[in-house]
Amino acid sequence: VVVCKVCSGSQVTGLAGVTQFLGSTGGSLVGAMSSKDGWFTTLPTSGERNLSEARVLGGSVFFTTFIPADDICVSTGGGNLYALYYQTGTAYKDSVVGTAPSGSDTIVNRSITLDFGLPSQMAVQVGAQGTGADGTSSNGGSIGRVKGFIQLGSGGLSSLNIKPALSLWSRMLSWRDL
Repeated sequence: VVVCKVCSGSQVTGLAGVTQFLGSTGGSLVGAMSSKDGWFTTLPTSGERNLSEARVLGGSVFFTTFIPADDICVSTGGGNLYALYYQTGTAYKDSVVGTAPSGSDTIVNRSITLDFGLPSQMAVQVGAQGTGADGTSSNGGSIGRVKGFIQLGSGGLSSLNIKPALSLWSRMLSWRDL
């Protein structure tokens, strides 16, 4: 299933009878998934595998994968960071880790490519709101208030601005038992 943020046609493609992500009428992806027992995802690259635990934050499921090189005599490869919506197993309707152009449409990324080597599990830092766009690296903080840190196989540290699908806070300020 492909989710489109700026669309000339349907917001969702790839699933028969589903044309929008959310909605009270028929044809919404979230509505179609509510009658299912859950979801799974097939990793698109041959040999790609998940080797660490997932992180769930603000309605998004984050996990890294490793894609070993085709040559069994070398110990190299690459990796991806996935950001899937917890109810559907697809990209969320708004960008979590970035977007990509596709003709006149803008498609929401469900994953982004990391540097070479085996990536670690993502560590999360929640802080003040900044100016960095989702899916990018910047020192100015993140619009979504979340930064993800991944140790790369090359020894480097990748920091990404992330905007989770849902709010991180319950908005509950205090309570009193009576």
